Amino acid sequence: MNFQAFFHEMVGNEMTPKTGLSPTIDIYDVNAAAKVVDAQAMTEVGGGFYKYEYAISEDREYGWVCDAGQDLIGASRKAYAGAFAFGDYKADLTGLSADLAAVETKTDRILGLVHENMMIDQCVFDADDNLTSGRLRIYSAAASVGTGSDVVATYTITAVGAGPGKFDSWRMVKD
Repeated sequence: MNFQAFFHEMVGNEMTPKTGLSPTIDIYDVNAAAKVVDAQAMTEVGGGFYKYEYAISEDREYGWVCDAGQDLIGASRKAYAGAFAFGDYKADLTGLSADLAAVETKTDRILGLVHENMMIDQCVFDADDNLTSGRLRIYSAAASVGTGSDVVATYTITAVGAGPGKFDSWRMVKD
């Protein structure tokens, strides 16, 4: 993880990014109440930003203090921050992703049921002019109907005719 700090100085009423510094960083493992990095040099990124790369454990919380050194005074000299335990939230995000996928599937089905932005093509007919097979596509945008763009879902239609205008069966299965 890149631990970052921004240093600036006040010039009149303007906050000016400070470059060319040699800041150091102390990193604390909050869970263990221990300093894990002591006064290590940071790398300048540019525009007043500096970074320090440190491999973290996702189940730990960290706090850090960056010291710009004697080139800056007062509140501008130090930067402070903290990070929560990422591991606690990773499982939540994985669950959220699964929930969103389920909502997307249900939305596809709803669009099909309301017959909005759809097209049936690749039609095949029997001797009685009954549809025996085809493809139904649902689109997210009306302007895309009939194209390969913005296809939400595709279904294959199969039907068995029983005389002119009659069917023994009709199936529509999502591809």
